[in-house]
Amino acid sequence: MSYQRSAISNPKPETRNPKPEFHIPHSAIRISSGSWFLTPEFWLGFFIILFSLLAFLRNLTWKDDFTIWLDVSRKSPWKLRGLVNLSESEYEKEGRVDAALSYFLKLSSAYDLAEIHNNTGMLFHRKGDLDQAEYYYLKALKVKPDHPKILYNLGNLSIDRGNIKKGIEYYLGALKINPALWQVHNNLGTAYAKEGLLEEAIREYRESIRFNPDYYDACMNLGKIWRERGMFVQAQECFVRAVSLRPASAEAHFYLAIVYRDLRQFRDAMHHYRETIRLDPQYYQAYFNLGNLYFDQGLFDDAMSMYEKTFSVKPDCAEAENGKGNVYLRKNELDRALASFKRAVQKKPDYADAYINLGAAYRAAGQLNLALAQYHKAIKADPMRVEAYFNMGNTYRALGRKKEAMESYQKFINTWKGDAAYITQAKQAMEEMK
Repeated sequence: MSYQRSAISNPKPETRNPKPEFHIPHSAIRISSGSWFLTPEFWLGFFIILFSLLAFLRNLTWKDDFTIWLDVSRKSPWKLRGLVNLSESEYEKEGRVDAALSYFLKLSSAYDLAEIHNNTGMLFHRKGDLDQAEYYYLKALKVKPDHPKILYNLGNLSIDRGNIKKGIEYYLGALKINPALWQVHNNLGTAYAKEGLLEEAIREYRESIRFNPDYYDACMNLGKIWRERGMFVQAQECFVRAVSLRPASAEAHFYLAIVYRDLRQFRDAMHHYRETIRLDPQYYQAYFNLGNLYFDQGLFDDAMSMYEKTFSVKPDCAEAENGKGNVYLRKNELDRALASFKRAVQKKPDYADAYINLGAAYRAAGQLNLALAQYHKAIKADPMRVEAYFNMGNTYRALGRKKEAMESYQKFINTWKGDAAYITQAKQAMEEMK
C-alpha cells in the first residue's frame, strides 16, 4: 500500500433551498368597454382633455412606484396583485433587492398581511440579515399560523443558522399541512442527511420525487446518498435521470462520471468528465478526476496533462500536486515526486493522502525515518486514514524495530475496513517476526 489517492467530489447532499416563494396569486387586469355611437371628432376632443387631466392627477398621486401601487391597493384593497407588482419588476426581473425591500417595509407597516410580512422576510433573508428575516417570517406566521410556505421559509432560515433540529420541526409542520410540497421533502431530506439519518433522508428524497418526478435537486441528492452508501447502481439511475432533466448541467455529468468510475465503466466515466469540462471549462474537479482515471489505466502522460490543466483553473489545488507526485513516483523520478508531495502538504497542511504518499516516496528513496515521520503526520491529520499504520509497520520492520512494527500492524488490523488482502499481509508479517 504505497500510495493513496482520492477523487475530488462532495458525496454529502447539498443543501438546496429553493428561494422563498411569493404566496400572492397573479390575476389579469381586465378592462371592460361599451359601444357608443358618437362622432370621431367628439371622441378625439374628449380623449385629449381626459388624458391631460389624468396625467396631471397621476403626477400628483403617483410620485414613485410605492405610491402607485399603494394607490391601487387603497382603491381595490382586495386585489393583492398590486401589492407585489413592484417586487416582481424590481427584484425578480432586475435584481434590485434594496428597492424591493424598501417597498415591502412600507407595505408591512401599512398592512398586517401574512404575504407581505413573508415577502419582507424573504428579502432580508436574501440579503443575509437573518435576524430581520426571522422577525418578519414570525410576524407572517402570527397572522397565518397554518401557512405551510411560511413554515418552509422558517425551516430554511433555521438550517442557514445551523439549527438543524429546529429546521426539521418547521419542515415537518409544513408537510403536516400540505404533504405534497416536494421542495420541503427535499430540504427535509438534506436536513436528515446532515444529522446522519440517511434512511430518513432517502425516504424524503423519494417523496419529493414522487410528488415531482422532474425535480432535479431531489434526484441529485438521492444519487449522492446512494453513492455514499456504496449503492452505485441506484446512484447511477438517479444521476442518469438528472442528466436527462438538465442535459446542460455540468454538475449532473460530473457525478454521473464519478459513479461510472465506481462501477469501473471507464469509457462512460471519461465521456461524462469530458462533457462536464465542455459545459463548464472552469470545473477543475473534472480535470483532476479525469487525470486519476487515466492514472488507474496506466496512461501516466495523459494523467499528468490533466493534473496540469487542473492547475490552469485552480493553481492552489493540492490534490493535483499529489496526483503529479504519484505519476513521478510510478516513473521512479523520486526527486520530482518528493517535491510534488511537499508542495501538496504546503498547500493543504491537513492533507493525509499527501503525507502517506510523501512517506512512500521517502521510503522508496531509502530515507526510512523521514518516511515514518510522514506516516505519523498522516494519522494526526486524519485518524481514519489507517493505511498509514500498515506502511508504518512495513517501515518499522525494515528498520528492525519489531515491537513498533507489531503495534502498527495490530492497529491496522483492528481498524481497516477495506480490502481484506492487506489484513492477510499484515498478519503474515507479524507471524514472520515472531
